[in-house]
Amino acid sequence: MPVSIVGAGPGDVGLLTIKAKQRLERCDVLIYDRLVPRQILALAPATAHKIYVGKNPDGLATPQDRINELLVEHGSTGCSVVRLKGGDPFVFGRGAEEAQALKAAGIDFELVPGISSAFAAPAYAGIPVTHRSISPMVTIVTGHRFVSAPGVDWAALGAHGGTLVVLMGVRQLGSITGGLIRGGMGPDTPVAAVMWATRSEQSVLRWSLGELHQRLGPTGSGGDVGVTSPAVIVIGPVVDEATPWFEHRPLFGLKIAMPRPAGGETALADGLRQLGADVLDQGVTRIVPLPLPSFPDIAARYHTGGEEPIGRAVDWIAFTSSRGVSAFVDGALTSHGLDARALHGHRIAAIGETTARSLGRFGLLPDVVAPTPTGTSLAEALIAETDQGATIWLPRAERGSPEIVQLLTDADRDVRAIACYATRPVPVSEWPRSLTEPDQLDALILTAGSTARSLAGGWDELFGRRPSEVITPDVRVIALGTSTSQGAHAAGFHVDAIADRPDVDALLEAICTADS
Repeated sequence: MPVSIVGAGPGDVGLLTIKAKQRLERCDVLIYDRLVPRQILALAPATAHKIYVGKNPDGLATPQDRINELLVEHGSTGCSVVRLKGGDPFVFGRGAEEAQALKAAGIDFELVPGISSAFAAPAYAGIPVTHRSISPMVTIVTGHRFVSAPGVDWAALGAHGGTLVVLMGVRQLGSITGGLIRGGMGPDTPVAAVMWATRSEQSVLRWSLGELHQRLGPTGSGGDVGVTSPAVIVIGPVVDEATPWFEHRPLFGLKIAMPRPAGGETALADGLRQLGADVLDQGVTRIVPLPLPSFPDIAARYHTGGEEPIGRAVDWIAFTSSRGVSAFVDGALTSHGLDARALHGHRIAAIGETTARSLGRFGLLPDVVAPTPTGTSLAEALIAETDQGATIWLPRAERGSPEIVQLLTDADRDVRAIACYATRPVPVSEWPRSLTEPDQLDALILTAGSTARSLAGGWDELFGRRPSEVITPDVRVIALGTSTSQGAHAAGFHVDAIADRPDVDALLEAICTADS
């Protein structure tokens, strides 16, 4: 199997290519660089051997020869090896050297290009690197000085025209600006430095070339004017044509933790990222499917600890989550060689549109969809559609909310909760750093009572304190629904706001409410 030299892109997880994602998801060994985001690293299997070979410009660095040795060592075993590099491996990424080392060792390799920060950084700052009426060309150059390589003739570039994009030029910024001016580039030429491009920490500084050089002097570093690595320097008239958009989104810069079951739905997190938030949505619980008899066997006799027969045919099957849908279909149908036809004649209800779409993926169209995705709304819809004594099944979690059961029971419906799956806590040792240092967050979104219980248990193990004592008043706690809010309160959280629907608009409203 060839070694995959993969570009991770500039930082925004959404800019990872489909092929890069595919290679990561199947790798046995992952050899990765310093600036690769944690969300991208999380795409690799938990069983993958992960090797860090980062190079810190102000600290320790893994020698390139050692990286080449690791690639040859692991590539020769025949397992799936991914060499993950920031940006594009062949744009100042030393990917060519690694490919040559593999070729010399007789090991096959493939290159998976990534989006280079040379283009992504200006774009996320709203700066076009070319413009029909201003700049017909762009030059990409490294500002890093190589001991055994020819240097860059900055004076010649100063006379070149067009747009100049400089990577790795923070330390040499004074000499770079001086060389450009000596070559004839006008002192009034606009300059922008885009730091931490495409990430929630992105910031942009602007000057004229002459002003910047005056402040730096001939040997000054970018740090003297507030420019820190990683930074992309854009020089040319196009800087004045910028149309900023990235920093203008409503949640830009907010660090939000939204812990969820491992492998769970990420649509809400993705929606918040589109609004500018840095969302940390790694799992703190695991979903464990519970064994189920086949659907016909459940229908014939439902066991509740004794041998109590159902006594009558089921009238409705009501699903309270997408997870319940997949667990029930997998456990009661697919694993027994059955499909949706086994549910013929039974009416189906869904707690909301998301759950209804999950049913649709299995060829099941619900007869009733609750107008709002809450247990109360689903109970009211079922009561309106059924007579007293109707039998209603609820395929759901082992420790599901008692709310809907109580509402239906009070209305004289025969309710049977079917435990299809359980949630189990992920060990604290596997938690992301953001959850072991929650004071660094701006907001915490709780999506289920099980998540709240898992967090509370982990913090008790780490700190010996309740959640209300761990989370500082500056961190806003948002609960997704009243049931989650009740579970969070029981686990020791102080909830600042409740999102009444599991969608991005409701979460945005709740975050703004908690902030007011």
